[in-house]
Amino acid sequence: MTSVQQVTNGIKKLVNGFGSKAETYSHPLDPLSADEISQATAIARKAHKDGRLQFRYTTLVEPPKKDLLVYLQNEISGEQNAPLDRVVEYDYNSDNCLMMID
Repeated sequence: MTSVQQVTNGIKKLVNGFGSKAETYSHPLDPLSADEISQATAIARKAHKDGRLQFRYTTLVEPPKKDLLVYLQNEISGEQNAPLDRVVEYDYNSDNCLMMID
């Protein structure tokens, strides 16, 4: 199993720790919370038990512009929005990885 598959499997197992998207953040462009960063890095550490990881950065990847435009249009018009997926990007030990927080 590749490290990407391990991370993906870890996401599926730990995703409930984030709670619902609505509880985790109020807007799709809000920065990652400390809890989201901690959980994302914990997933990576769990997938790489063989060595010590040094994270260079952990950040939110903005949602696709087309999805964000729909979200913002609904927000302006007062319509209810479904939360958008949160995607975390992090770089550790020269390996870049993307992770979706669902």
